[in-house]
Amino acid sequence: MDRLLAMEAFVRVVDAGSFSAAARQWGRSKAVVSKYVNALEEHLGVQLLRRTTRSLSLTEAGRAYRERCTDVLGEVQSLEASLREGVAAPRGPLRVSAPPGLASHYLEVMTKDFIERCPEVTIDLDLTHRMIDLVEENIDVAIRVTDPRDSSLVARRIAPVAIIAVAPSPSSPLPPLHTCAAEAPPRSPPTYATTTASSTRTSAISNAGVSKRTASLKP
Repeated sequence: MDRLLAMEAFVRVVDAGSFSAAARQWGRSKAVVSKYVNALEEHLGVQLLRRTTRSLSLTEAGRAYRERCTDVLGEVQSLEASLREGVAAPRGPLRVSAPPGLASHYLEVMTKDFIERCPEVTIDLDLTHRMIDLVEENIDVAIRVTDPRDSSLVARRIAPVAIIAVAPSPSSPLPPLHTCAAEAPPRSPPTYATTTASSTRTSAISNAGVSKRTASLKP
């Protein structure tokens, strides 16, 4: 038995004054509504309604139970409404990890639109190059210039980033350990944003891009 559904059926019958009226208002058959109420009474082990061919009235137990049912159903409806509102309008802290160089160049461009659309979200930046454990360090999104290494994460390509190999000028030679030369054209690996698969904020985050550290960002 679905207890919440049975409680709702009971309250509807009391408010409507009859099983037939409750069934019409609820869009269910009279037999289904009656089944819910009978199952509820059997589960509780008490009679909630006095039924005759012409009238319907509450017992003492039914009157007390009806008041509590109204409170419980109201709380459930409020909880569902608040959850829907939270999904429709993201809010709260958003922890993002990104490379310092990438964030310094693209911070404002990548976050401006997201912050305007989601003013209730506060972005908290962790600027680092190291490969972090998103779950262990409680990071919602990590932006890295590399290929994804963890198959359990959800990765989305954001944009290509050019990596350039450089060597010192012959007029200012450095010790051999500090010199390098490029023998092939530079390769541009993609930048990926990764997030845990269980995160509920992936779609909003993927569009957000990067932001700056230390201070939380608000519009």
